Amino acid sequence: MRSCNNYVCYRLPEQSDYFRLEQHKGEPVALKSAKRLQGLRGFVFAPFQPSEETPVWLLQADRIEKSPVDQKDEARADDARREQKAQLRGEACRTLRKDYHLLFNNCKAHMKTGHVQKVVLARHVHELHDKAQDPEELFLRACRMYPHQYIALVCLQKAGTWLMATPEVLIEGSGGICHTMALAGTEKMPDTYQDGQPIAWSGKNKKEQRYVATYICDTLRPFAKALTHSQSHTTMAAQLLHLRTDFYFTLKEHVSLSEVIDALHPTPAVCGMPKEAARNIISTLEKRQRRYYSGFCGPYDPLGETRLYVILRCMEICGNEYILHAGGGIVPESQEDAEWKETEMKLNTMRNVL
Repeated sequence: MRSCNNYVCYRLPEQSDYFRLEQHKGEPVALKSAKRLQGLRGFVFAPFQPSEETPVWLLQADRIEKSPVDQKDEARADDARREQKAQLRGEACRTLRKDYHLLFNNCKAHMKTGHVQKVVLARHVHELHDKAQDPEELFLRACRMYPHQYIALVCLQKAGTWLMATPEVLIEGSGGICHTMALAGTEKMPDTYQDGQPIAWSGKNKKEQRYVATYICDTLRPFAKALTHSQSHTTMAAQLLHLRTDFYFTLKEHVSLSEVIDALHPTPAVCGMPKEAARNIISTLEKRQRRYYSGFCGPYDPLGETRLYVILRCMEICGNEYILHAGGGIVPESQEDAEWKETEMKLNTMRNVL
């Protein structure tokens, strides 16, 4: 592995090549909010909620490489060792299940007041392995496993090492012509599923997705001189299915892209509805700070091309310890067992990489 304190590897969906960005001169810029991106460009790594401990980082690369993703087959792990890990994970899950029970019930109690309609609860799971794995090998493995998702490895000296395989665009575009999406609602993909096959979505999933779509439409309207959107449709992400609505818009003159990003993030897909009430509940109930989980990252250039994705299906790499993150949207109709299973399916995206 090459030595560089601040670097990023990313592979866009459906692409066979990936980019490696390195910053050797100086340090990445720490910003208090996405608004401070105005007039700047580089690779953005932003948290769920900016703070002194978790600022918005902007890596300004002085070395850029483009390389193909190696398509070699992965060697299978030893069966006995894999079974031992599964047993250890099962014991940890029983403890985490009790914590989630309290978290879920406390969230439902807040909802009964009528001040909040949706809250996204996050789980943070520690996976301990016998030895540390090379983060770049994990990145390439994720690229091979998930060709339809945005794969990124972010290694910053002051923010840690993060790997993600995310399906959700926050904002992308060039020349003031942009695209974003409302992505919410989750179902396990049937074994016989084919792309485009109709799925009978529950009322709960439809409501979750509608909250996100309405929020995005209302948030973008003041900034856009043209705004259109698709019908909601089913989309695949690893072994999961989601409901998705695409939005296309053109920015008004004198509107900066950084303003739009600051207003849009976090959407109800990762926070809740209404935003501030949900964010307050999250900060009260979640024992561990999210840091960069459910933030966003990607190349940012208001005068060129911007491709920012929400940081989902991710893990923080700390030597031989891996902290996996996943969340699920809670609405009054939510059932605890179903929500727990949904977060487990999302955690498996990174577990399968390990």
